[in-house]
Amino acid sequence: MVVAAVLLAALPLVALARRRRALLDQARGRWGVGLSAGVLSVAAYGLVLWAQTVGALASIAALRESSIIWGAVIATVFFKEPFGRVRIAASAGGAGGHRAADRLGPAASLVRMHRFG
Repeated sequence: MVVAAVLLAALPLVALARRRRALLDQARGRWGVGLSAGVLSVAAYGLVLWAQTVGALASIAALRESSIIWGAVIATVFFKEPFGRVRIAASAGGAGGHRAADRLGPAASLVRMHRFG
């Protein structure tokens, strides 16, 4: 797992070493968007970690899964991408996880804590 993480982290450096000029030319006008996306990604991950320390894990996990559904809706409505079989399956899986966590509620977290904690 650590080796895979190191290799993935090294990919941008390999691209920079091999195609420095082309990479920098493409990034020149878009650096603000990339930086914003990176900051928002780290902030979202931190928010999820914080929420898991103060709330019921099952509810928070279900809320995280809802991002799949929202991503599919945003892609379809705003970017006019087709809502095909893959998106339908992903949305159904997310909705199913939402429903299961809603039905199990805090009991799912308690069972998990009892077994592993």
